[in-house]
Amino acid sequence: MYEIEIEAIIRDMEDLDPSSTERGHRNLRRLPREAATAIVKYLQRDNLSLKAKGTLLELEYLQEEPGAHSAAAQLLEKATDPYFSARCIAFLGKTGKGEYAPLIEIFLTHSDDRVVANSIETLGLLGDANHIELLLPFLHGRTERIKANAIIALHRLGSSQVRDHLKNLKGSEMTRSIQYALGAVGLEILSENLNMNQGETPQSDVLIALGLHLSNTL
Repeated sequence: MYEIEIEAIIRDMEDLDPSSTERGHRNLRRLPREAATAIVKYLQRDNLSLKAKGTLLELEYLQEEPGAHSAAAQLLEKATDPYFSARCIAFLGKTGKGEYAPLIEIFLTHSDDRVVANSIETLGLLGDANHIELLLPFLHGRTERIKANAIIALHRLGSSQVRDHLKNLKGSEMTRSIQYALGAVGLEILSENLNMNQGETPQSDVLIALGLHLSNTL
């Protein structure tokens, strides 16, 4: 079931014609959750291009499919293309499965900055306090994205060194990426304070929570 639709989508995605590729992406997003099991089988095919496999991993509901988790991990172990490795790492980060953290650690020393940045972000989602020392050096990483991801990941893992690091940043070091990281950390703090998952939150409560946090940090 769904094999015919998936085959047509893959042909479009692998076509060099931009209109065909766009059509393939559009039809892929229309596939229902029930197609997940069939999609996993295509991820495991050796004759399917990395481009197609990477695109299939963009489907959010695959994060709920255990077979997709193991397939992505196996693909990552064999991957030689940096772009595809980064895609697999990002996918595994969204699964919430800490068992994949040891595999992700290996890619912290990768030569490609995208792979390293995604590995840091993913360890912030899957790791624990034991990963703090491993990630601290990346506060001074090669790129701004690596630095920003390290700030966010270390905050999530409960590192106390992040605040000291941010206080010591000079004006010239407060790049857009670092500002993004600060915003992401701030949003997480607000979400925790407001328990935003429980319905609508009045604007006044948002302002009070923000004021409370600022009063504790000034």
